Amino acid sequence: MAEKDGITETKGNDLWVENLAENHDVDDHGDPLKKAEDADLGANLMASGHVQITQAELEELESKLPEMPAEEARKVLDEIYTVHQHDPRYDPQTLERIRMFLFDPEILANPELYKELIFEMRIFALLTTTSSAYPEVRAVATNTDDPTLPTLTIRVWIIGTFFSAIGCVINSIFSLRYPSVAIGQNVVQLIAYPCGLAMAKWLPKKTILGVNLNPGPFNKKEHMLIVIMSGLGMSWPPLQHLVFVQAMPQYYNMEWARKPGYQFLGSLGTNMIGFGFAGLTRRFLVYPSYCVWPFSLSTIALNNALHDHGSKSSYIPGPFGTRWKASMYKCFWVVFIAYFVYYFFPGYMFPNLTIFDWMSWIKPTNGKLVAITSLNFGVGLGFNPFPTFDYNYLANPGGYYPMFVHYNFLAGLTVALLLSIIFYYRNAWNTGYLMIASPSTFDNKGNSYKVTSVTDSMGRIIEEKYQQYSEPYMSATRIVSFIGSFAYTTGTLTHTLLYNRHELKMGWGSLWKDFKRFVCRIRGQDVGEEDDVHFGDDIHYRLMQAYPEVPEWWFTIVAVVFMILSMVCLGVYTDVNPAVVLMAPAMTIIFVIPIGIVTAVSGIEPSLNTIAEIIGGAAAGGDTMTVQFFRMFGSEPAYHALIYSNDLKLSHYVKIPPRDMFWVQMWGGLIGTMVTVGQWNWLMDLPGVCTPDAPFRLICPGIQGDFSNFVFWGTLGAKRMFGPGSKYSILLIGFPLGVAIPIIIFLLKKKFKKSEILQSCHPLLLILSFAWGGHWGAYIPGIFINLFSWNYLKRNYLEFWTRYNYVTLAALGGAISINALLVFWALVFPNIAFPTWWGNPDAQPGCIGGWNNADCAPFKIPDIGYFGPAPGNLN
Repeated sequence: MAEKDGITETKGNDLWVENLAENHDVDDHGDPLKKAEDADLGANLMASGHVQITQAELEELESKLPEMPAEEARKVLDEIYTVHQHDPRYDPQTLERIRMFLFDPEILANPELYKELIFEMRIFALLTTTSSAYPEVRAVATNTDDPTLPTLTIRVWIIGTFFSAIGCVINSIFSLRYPSVAIGQNVVQLIAYPCGLAMAKWLPKKTILGVNLNPGPFNKKEHMLIVIMSGLGMSWPPLQHLVFVQAMPQYYNMEWARKPGYQFLGSLGTNMIGFGFAGLTRRFLVYPSYCVWPFSLSTIALNNALHDHGSKSSYIPGPFGTRWKASMYKCFWVVFIAYFVYYFFPGYMFPNLTIFDWMSWIKPTNGKLVAITSLNFGVGLGFNPFPTFDYNYLANPGGYYPMFVHYNFLAGLTVALLLSIIFYYRNAWNTGYLMIASPSTFDNKGNSYKVTSVTDSMGRIIEEKYQQYSEPYMSATRIVSFIGSFAYTTGTLTHTLLYNRHELKMGWGSLWKDFKRFVCRIRGQDVGEEDDVHFGDDIHYRLMQAYPEVPEWWFTIVAVVFMILSMVCLGVYTDVNPAVVLMAPAMTIIFVIPIGIVTAVSGIEPSLNTIAEIIGGAAAGGDTMTVQFFRMFGSEPAYHALIYSNDLKLSHYVKIPPRDMFWVQMWGGLIGTMVTVGQWNWLMDLPGVCTPDAPFRLICPGIQGDFSNFVFWGTLGAKRMFGPGSKYSILLIGFPLGVAIPIIIFLLKKKFKKSEILQSCHPLLLILSFAWGGHWGAYIPGIFINLFSWNYLKRNYLEFWTRYNYVTLAALGGAISINALLVFWALVFPNIAFPTWWGNPDAQPGCIGGWNNADCAPFKIPDIGYFGPAPGNLN
């Protein structure tokens, strides 16, 4: 025995069964409920709310109780507790009751006194092994499968290829816009549905060259393969930002960056290297049940609604004493049509609804008021309780994430912005001369930093020019963002080692076993047991065993081949050492699993850009091109690995054969790259694009931020900007903070295990909110939505929430995207402007739309015309 938080820990199923047998309330399955058959334990469980299940789910589980005797439940829950004891998605009360069931000797000695707890634990163990412990997963992913459904049909190839090509063109353009609107998977799913039905109706039922043109009704799995193929095609290559920064005249103005060969090979390399690593990390990011991937759930919900709309719906209780019978299909269309009509207002006629800057409008000439409350890009921190009436504006679309994500992110973001205010009004690092929240880099006159003034044609710094120009400066929020980015780099590894040790052990152990089986097959030896017991408790994993898996060597070949092509690309088109490409496996191996686990659990997607820039900046010492490619091949393959992993989990939930997924993902990535790259030069030639005065709001905020980072890490070098004696060296305190914060919170959680606040605290999300660099107003409305959805509806009306939450989110996203596309191409692009009025002004008044140092900054630029050190004395 061992002492565990005041409870003497007792292990051993033999003791459990022995004590059950010594008591008289034991049936043939080790069930201490034989003499309590009249007790309504199910009703008590529903009333207690200890397990979040619907009445229908409880009745089904009760019928299966003989399959889960108490000693079996103990085995299952012991593994669940080991894996999920730090899982913030688990209710802390549920974890505490599991701990009592496993480790309290009083329950072991006198099980007849704990009938309700034992019943609850058996139900929970059944729920976990036959469906999912997460209500959000049960809401959309079925625990059954039909392996006979056709999947990789001619319909998939034709429809998927078409939407991949169209979608990537549109998304590439809209990625430059602020606020951006993208065609998501749900939009494609909605439009592809009638296309699939039409092909099923009109294609001849013939077989040509072994291909069945029409294998029967259009089904869920075909539909989801189309969505996945199109989604990968529509996720524009990460090289887009780099190419724009390298090629455009307001940035580096490098002619070779416009060559199609460079653009295509570089884009395809970063994309497909990520695909290879996604396949190699399936044991860590796809197979485990705790890897939920929240944004996949609305996609599955819409799929269910479209294909199951013929089934009848029963009445269920809803909020405010209402009863609802509408199907998911009907709910989707009601919400879709309503918001499609509404979005004409914020999207075209009344844009002030999107950025409802009412607090700054009170006195727009007051620079202090604007800096604290304004929502305009870069101008203010957005402390506004009612900042928008546009769901598309939200940085955290409510309804997707569990509340722990919002609580952690809001707490960290609030502290980060308050810290920004202190820096700004104390003029720390000369931030008081600049806009408080701009992502741009500035010179000592408060203008955008002209990097071409200090570099040669390849982006290398010329010291004499630099000394006569200016040091670069950044805004208050960007300084805080750097501290957060540094902290996140070390915090990611620290957090993973503290909280995910068991999961890593499971994944590496599974990979090692598979490697040994591979070696045995080569040698012609017995491969032994094929089943992977580590993931066997997950019903979706068990159902997927009906299909041949994609071996690791397939993904290894993909990663290696495209690393070689990327090296060829750098060798032919640049003078950068092609060995930079080898950063891809090094960075991805170290970081993709930790950041993948965070993304899969929380839905918040971190970035590796900063750590790649730090390493590149330190190694390159002023060679901006080397730093840019360090970042490109060090962080972007990991980013794409997460995209591919998300889709692999999506196929896992829908039970799509893995080898079909392999070819669909390969083809989707290839099509998306070819079509997107084909339009880059045209986009860069649009008049005014990526400037504050760009038409159609194509101001390229993401590209501006990347340019600022390249200036800091590449042109000037990490040593000059953050080395000993530099003005920003103190920001490196983020690295030790990233180690300390997860350790401190981990120790506090161990000491105060019953504190729900501490158990809901997620160190990485707190740190990540610092690195985010956004403003408060873009985040707070999503919390209000989530409080209503997850805290009120889910807790009190689970069946209502299960039926309508995710399909509502799918409808909102689809309505916004389709409306925005219609407005842009039918009205904005042909320059059909809506009449100017208060809700649609030509420009925002005062400091909101016309920020300048003289009228709006708390510190005015000195009379000599610049701030900071004099020319010739720069660091």
